[in-house]
Amino acid sequence: MLKYIDLTHTLSENISVSPFDDKIVFQQVKTLEKDQYNDTQIITTMHIGTHIDAPSHMFPNQKKINEYPVEKFIGQGILLNFKNQRQIIMKQDFNDLNFTEKIVLIYTNQDKIFNNNEYYENHPVITEELCDFLIEKQIKAIGLDFFSPDYFPSVIHKKFLENDILIVENLCNLDLLIDQTNFEIFILPIKIATEGAFIRAVAKINHP
Repeated sequence: MLKYIDLTHTLSENISVSPFDDKIVFQQVKTLEKDQYNDTQIITTMHIGTHIDAPSHMFPNQKKINEYPVEKFIGQGILLNFKNQRQIIMKQDFNDLNFTEKIVLIYTNQDKIFNNNEYYENHPVITEELCDFLIEKQIKAIGLDFFSPDYFPSVIHKKFLENDILIVENLCNLDLLIDQTNFEIFILPIKIATEGAFIRAVAKINHP
């Protein structure tokens, strides 16, 4: 029996954005009444809502989203529960876990304050020790239920991306995966030639 869990914030005009971004704008440019069909224009940056960062987000002449094969965005998931360690995400004893080619999710419950300024101003950060550990374990991607793995000058961002580890930010509903040990993660973006993209993040739970 399969079960699917949506890990994605809804993209709308009312979505919360960081102080570094303008609000997304939706404008209906075609209508059924006038044009016989509906069409919507969107004006936005790529790093709001649930999205993914590629290496070109931090480095010149590096990979964009469209340069990855689809299998880069699909993999077995591992959830690391940091609900009670919400500000500094530190390395723990993970010796019983196989991280290789996995999509690692970090749960802090921070998504519950997504529409609050604190979400952007006082978010958790990942230590370099944990970052280096996950790079050494050759994970495929890292997914967060908070705004960013670091603050400026973005050392953790750069470490992950220069090692071809994609970064997913602003996930939600990771609490629904706490007791799950066998699940796949899909972090599929549109095929777009940019440094980042919106995604529909989904967990597929594989029950025996």
